[in-house]
Amino acid sequence: MASYSVFDKLVSGLSSSERRDMLDRIASTVEVGDDVLEPEQDRVIDLDESFQSMGLLRRLIIVVTAFFSGRERNSIVESYLLRDLARRVNATLPHGLDTVQLLLRPAAVEDFRGVAADARVFSGILGRVMGKEHRAFTAFLAGLHAPDIQRQLVEDTDPFSVGGNRPELSLVEVKRQALAGVDGVVATLPPKTRQRIYTDVRASHQLMALSSFPFDRVINVFEGSGGAEPIAAPLARLSEDFARLANILEGLRQEASAILFQAFSIYQEQDRLGEADETLEAVVTQEVNEFSRAFTRIKEFRRAYPVADLVRLARSDINFKPSPGGGGEDWFAQWKGFWRDRVDTQHRRFSYDRRLESVIAKATELLHRTPKIFPGYPPTGLDMPARHGMSAGLMSLTMGEILDREILGPTGELFREAEFYKADNRTDFDHAWSDIQRLKTEVANLEVRMRPTGDLGISLRQAEDESLPQEAAEERKLSIIARIDGDALALLRRCIETLRLLGEILQGVLYGTVGGKYDTISNLGEMGGRDPAGFVKRLERAHLLCKGVADILGDLQNVESLAGQ
Repeated sequence: MASYSVFDKLVSGLSSSERRDMLDRIASTVEVGDDVLEPEQDRVIDLDESFQSMGLLRRLIIVVTAFFSGRERNSIVESYLLRDLARRVNATLPHGLDTVQLLLRPAAVEDFRGVAADARVFSGILGRVMGKEHRAFTAFLAGLHAPDIQRQLVEDTDPFSVGGNRPELSLVEVKRQALAGVDGVVATLPPKTRQRIYTDVRASHQLMALSSFPFDRVINVFEGSGGAEPIAAPLARLSEDFARLANILEGLRQEASAILFQAFSIYQEQDRLGEADETLEAVVTQEVNEFSRAFTRIKEFRRAYPVADLVRLARSDINFKPSPGGGGEDWFAQWKGFWRDRVDTQHRRFSYDRRLESVIAKATELLHRTPKIFPGYPPTGLDMPARHGMSAGLMSLTMGEILDREILGPTGELFREAEFYKADNRTDFDHAWSDIQRLKTEVANLEVRMRPTGDLGISLRQAEDESLPQEAAEERKLSIIARIDGDALALLRRCIETLRLLGEILQGVLYGTVGGKYDTISNLGEMGGRDPAGFVKRLERAHLLCKGVADILGDLQNVESLAGQ
């Protein structure tokens, strides 16, 4: 659920027109090219065709060499092509190439140190957004590319909005309509925008691969013994690493957008969204330009270093072709899946709130008072660590003034004077009446324990001590909350059971039939002193409260169980 919270925080933080204007200003100042680097040639070099295209003298030399050496003609042709390639690479590389021994010159180490540093610029943010928060980041990036689509998604897929506009809809129908909203809105994304998002997501994957590339291993090949000056690096020792690097660089042919760099910066600076616009704009602008400059230098390295050609030379394989790794092809499904899962999460909250409101409304109607969360209870609810604060609050209200005023009075007279036909009925009633008074005391004791001076209140406060390590403090706090929830739940279950039992006995006293488990008493008409009819009414009210509160507490527990799923 955390990734949805992060996403919603980012969306709300950028929702104002001033913040959207800020992003436009930043994008206009960023120098991001729109060029696409030339891809590797798809055509496999045909050695027979290459031989035929050579000059007469070279073909004659190749034929003679093949005759006297016993080598295949095409193997010799490939050797000539590789020699020609080595000369072209030597002319291209910033520091040249030893074409005889196939050595990269020592000065090249600084170029690799430079591109390693540029790759590290992205490693921090990519480690986050390419991990467990990848789908949330993809959705955020898509929203920056298509703000109107995202705004419509927020509005049309929110169960609170759907259910608020159509209160007659069932919970199932609200969810169905919200999910239909996802399918309808994502289908309207323009193809060009879809392609731009894919390009940025793919660039993220390739930058992730580049930031995790073992540049240190490449650099070590240039290092002399004992900290001496760099030495030339043989291509043979770099072949495998260069093949991997060639694959990555081939995947970085397309340009990344300023929006991608904005998304990187805002995602990692999300805690600053509450700061002044000027401060946030300065921070984001600086970081976006840093990302852009690093990306530009990576492209320049790709142009300067034909790494795929170096692999061809190292492997003596003129037909080596880099294979860019995949990444981002499923971004649309990930984006749509994020929004559908977000509907599930939001609908769970909506369902919880609607059910809670319904149960609280029933309790208010029955008790003529609105129950509140149990005094001193830790934060409770669907997204909170505690579970039973509201049901414990209803239990506290019932076991307090409601119990004293409307239940113990009439049932106390039954306890003292009722003549039950069945001894078992009397036993059950005595047990229920005694237990409900014990519960009253135990609920009051729990409230005392929850106070700042009580043992549970002190433990909670100590768990928030800033001197404790954060993980230890959080673990301790959750342990205490689990203990409080456990104590409250045990009382709740006893309370429900006792109220139901008392309600069933009162049902028999008032309306029972001979032969039922709980039947009438022999002297009901003689009780209540001068107002037997009024006594019966009070008994009926007590019966209604016992049965009603037990049912409502059971419903509340069912609602609260959603928080643990």
